[in-house]
Amino acid sequence: MRNIGRTLILVTLLALCSARAADLDASYSPTRAEWIKQAIVSSVYEQSNAWAKRLAVVVAVNAQENSVIVAITLANGEVEPSPEAKERYVQSVRSIVRSVLERYSWARDVKLAVQFV
Repeated sequence: MRNIGRTLILVTLLALCSARAADLDASYSPTRAEWIKQAIVSSVYEQSNAWAKRLAVVVAVNAQENSVIVAITLANGEVEPSPEAKERYVQSVRSIVRSVLERYSWARDVKLAVQFV
């Protein structure tokens, strides 16, 4: 009796996993929020890759408030920079993000906040 119960559980779990795998083949269009978030992260990483210190970036998009918040910090536990260096990072990332937002007519009026955390 126990083996039948375990077998049923195993079959159910396998069926759920295979159903989810089938969903990976389904067509999907990202929302504008998902699109702009990915575009921002990609651009910041691409353009900051050659900088002396690596950045970690977190992007939050609030569609209801039509705003984007970008939090940046140094990756891999590097030594915290001076306040002047932090401000340079913020200004550089703000410029990168603004250029991404300007690419899309629907994103040009998005409110932007960039913080070094």
